[in-house]
Order: sequence, then C-alpha cells, then structure tokens
Amino acid sequence: MWGALTQTAKKIKMGCRVLIGNGRSTRATYDPWMKEVSWSRQPRELASALMDENLRVADIINNQRWTIPRLFREAGSDMAYEISNFPMGTDTSEDRWIWWPHPRGTPSVKAIYHSLQPQSEHHWEGWRILLRLPVAPRIRLFCWKLMWGKLPMRAYLHYIHIGSEDRCALCGLFCETIDHLMFMCRYSREVWEIMQTRKTLEEAVVRRGVALAEEFRQKNKEKKQKEVSRKRWEPLQPGWIKVNTDDALRAGAYQDGAAAVLRDENGELVQAVWEPCPGSSALQTELWAIRLGLKAAGRECRLEIKTDCLEAIRCMKRIELSPWRVRNLVQECVELANECMDVRLTHVGREANKVADWAAAKASVASGTSFIEPQNYVISSVSTRLRVDF
Repeated sequence: MWGALTQTAKKIKMGCRVLIGNGRSTRATYDPWMKEVSWSRQPRELASALMDENLRVADIINNQRWTIPRLFREAGSDMAYEISNFPMGTDTSEDRWIWWPHPRGTPSVKAIYHSLQPQSEHHWEGWRILLRLPVAPRIRLFCWKLMWGKLPMRAYLHYIHIGSEDRCALCGLFCETIDHLMFMCRYSREVWEIMQTRKTLEEAVVRRGVALAEEFRQKNKEKKQKEVSRKRWEPLQPGWIKVNTDDALRAGAYQDGAAAVLRDENGELVQAVWEPCPGSSALQTELWAIRLGLKAAGRECRLEIKTDCLEAIRCMKRIELSPWRVRNLVQECVELANECMDVRLTHVGREANKVADWAAAKASVASGTSFIEPQNYVISSVSTRLRVDF
C-alpha cells in the first residue's frame, strides 16, 4: 500500500506548479516551480548570476511583471520566452502550490483522477452524448450496458454456473451472446429490416411534403402574377391626367428623392419630373412627391393621383391627424389640389408604380430638379419602362 501511495504521490507532484505571488519564498534556480525539475538540473547553460542559491523569483520580477531584458541577457532567448509566458498571480501574496491542469488551479479528487488515468476508450466523448440522450433512463442504462458488454446473456450466465441453458431464448439454435441477440438472430434481423423500412417510409413522406410545398409556392406565384396582370393600365376618362408619385429612401444615399410621372388618358407621357428632397420620414418624402406632381400638372386640370403611401392619402383627406412635422406640407398639397378642377387620390401597390419608383431613385442622386418632356422621352429610359408599367 505504501509503495502505491508513493508512486501516486510522484504522479500527483508532476501536475503541481507554483503560482508566483511575491516570489520571495521560491528559489529561481533550485526549486521546481515552473517545471517538474529545477533549472539547475536541466541540461542547459545558465549565467553565473542565475546559479546563486539565494536568487529568488522576486529578483526577476518588477511590479508583478517579468524583467524580460534580464532574462534574455542571463538565461537565453528560449528560457526567457518560457518564463515570460508563465502565468503569474494578480496580487503580491505568498507563493503557493496549485494543481496545474485545472483552469483555476483548484485541486480536486476528480481532476487528479482524470489526470492520472491514461487516455483510452474510457474517455470517449460518446459516453457523454449517450447519457444526454432524450430517452427514458432505463434505455440509456441498457445502451450503456450493451456497449460495455455487461448485459446478462445466457452464454455468460451459463459460464459462471447460473442457469443450465446457453441457447438463444428466441431462436434456440445458437449460443446467446450480445452479438447474436442484437444482430445475428433471425428475429433481430427482422426487427432491423422493419426499422429500415420505416425509415424509408419517413423519407418518402418528407420528399412528398417538400414536393407539395413547392407545388403550393408555384401556384401561389402564378396566382400573384394573375392578380398583377389584372392591375395593368386602365384608360382614364377624356381630359383626365394620371399622376404616379413615389419617393426613394436609398441606403447609403446622401439625400432622399421624390418623383411624379404624368400621363394622359391614352397612357402617353405628359411630363416626368423628379428632384432631391430633405425628408426625415417616408411620409414627408411621399407628400413632397405629391406636391411635385400637383405643381407639374398646374391649374384647370383633372388629376388622378396614385401613390403607394396610404398614410399620405389619409392625411390629405383629413381622415387622421397629420404629424406636426408634415402639417405645413399637407396644407400646401391640399391648397394646390383645391386649385385644380378635380382631384382623386387613390392607393396603388408598389408593383403598379414602377416608373415613379425609377424616377425617384434618379432623384436621390441628382443635384437638382429634372424634367422629361414628351418630345425627348423616346430616347430616355422612361419610354422602355412605360411599356411595362401598370
């Protein structure tokens, strides 16, 4: 027993190190404070100043830091690098022995036991995964016994003289071992085949579910396309002008943009105008675009203003109270609308406002107000977009 204790003590000592505090109680050269053996017993050359038995670790510390220049000068670059990477205590208390493998240096029976155990299959990470499976405890215990070969099979019980029969209890043909009972017995093989068939059925169900989801998405896409196709341009009554307005709040742009596109009852371009605007919100830039369209249309006209901002329409129709930041802008839009012969405000989706959205994007990077007249729009990008706009 004493011999075993002595051998264990030697192994435990290999995992112990000195945590340097003030360094006064530890000899720098002759105490094994950094490795298993002291510097004096290591096969390396040391300066004569380091061979002094009275040299303490405190002599190579300055304000809880290693004196790197002295270490490089007297101990060499390799040893100085090792010492400089050796952790030191945060206070100036006495030096103390710690258990080095533990992150906090705290010795415990568990930590010492694991450090003394050789690395083998006993330290397999799968054991931890097995014990954390979301199944009943008895199933985890059964799997643990199965993997360790500790299930009481008839062959083993018969070997230790418990029971007189070692044949398989299911088939009665072969010796009942773990391999036979779990994999080789014909009844066990039938169970594995059933489970494989069930897995195949589950995969088939999943594939069918994915196919149905894809079919649903495709039909939904076709439905949306049909709804969009019904929102194409509808001719106006004679004498009316349709005004599509939109704003642009582009990420990374240094300013906002507002635009208005005017077209007659045949869908022909009357005028397109856009300009940058100082907007603090989407509502403010949308109202700015409506004001821009009203100014471009002028007086003595009938207008159908279409915007994708429902809040702007509600503010102009006095359905809800306007925010204080845009009240003056709302009032100006209402006054311009009253100067026209007739004005209708309608809401339109984004997909039916593509030309105004394109023009607003141009405005967010423009330096001033821009116009496109009917005589020169054919050579611009608006002509192409008018053919596909709603």
